[in-house]
Amino acid sequence: MFLMKKFLNKLSALIGGLVKATLILLVLLLVLPLVYFAWRAGQPMSMSEYGGRSYYELLSEREAKYSNLAEKYQAINEKAFTLGGYLSAPFMTLSFMALLVIPELKLSDKGLFDGIKFAFTDLFESPSPGN
Repeated sequence: MFLMKKFLNKLSALIGGLVKATLILLVLLLVLPLVYFAWRAGQPMSMSEYGGRSYYELLSEREAKYSNLAEKYQAINEKAFTLGGYLSAPFMTLSFMALLVIPELKLSDKGLFDGIKFAFTDLFESPSPGN
């Protein structure tokens, strides 16, 4: 009985050690890639179009470039409203008009598109054989 108890104690210590080692390995496998990518984002990028800037520098430049874009968009919406427009977002509506399927018929560079049939169509109907 004593030998069995001693064996079970050693077995539970061994299993506990394996569980701890597995958890430590799992944490390392999850954390190390994040640490690496955070470090790598601060390093200069080798592609020529980035000019040796780091990812963080590129993001901060883009943020500075587009920081007042929302204010400009709101200003042109308000200007359109003061000129007599009644849409709440006229430029957003205008951007959707480029889609082929918005009106029933749309003229594009490929031809006349029927939004109901969802296919390109002819401008004139062919006469039926019975007429």
